[in-house]
Formats: sequence, C-alpha cells, structure tokens
Amino acid sequence: MHATFCIGDREVLATDGMKGAQSKGYAGFSLSIAVHDTASGEKLFAALSDGGQSLIPWQSTFWTKGFGMLVDHRFGVPWMVSVAHDDATKAA
Repeated sequence: MHATFCIGDREVLATDGMKGAQSKGYAGFSLSIAVHDTASGEKLFAALSDGGQSLIPWQSTFWTKGFGMLVDHRFGVPWMVSVAHDDATKAA
C-alpha cells in the first residue's frame, strides 16, 4: 500500500515495504495526529492502542486537554494523539 502526504506545496510518498521483505520494526519516529475534541481523541487513542502498547496513557497535560502516546498492535507504528489547541483553549 502507498500513501501521499502534502506538507505545504510538497508531497511526501510512503510505502509499507516490499512483498516478501521481512519487517524490522519502526524506530526513530512517531506519527502524530491532532483531533478537534477530547472525546474524539480518547476514542482514537483507545482504538489505536487496543492490543498495542500504551507509552503515555491518555491524559490532560499543561499544553492540551488530551494527549497520549502508543505503539499500535497491527503494524507496530508509534503514535502521538493530541487535541488541537483550539479545543484546549475553549475548554480552559
């Protein structure tokens, strides 16, 4: 499978590897996703971490009302899930 991410006017292409190649795991990065509200963030965090490894449990922090880090079970990808700053500002 392939993916395309747009960052400004640049495209970043990604692939999950080659058929038959053995996975060596992921290291040195985390994917980060920001959601619009704490309920959505908590739901997404729970879904991604189901069967995986929670590194920082879903919680409120000094910079946002919701944040957590995990490694998903299905692909072993490290994730950071957080609530976008707008929701944190409204809730404060």
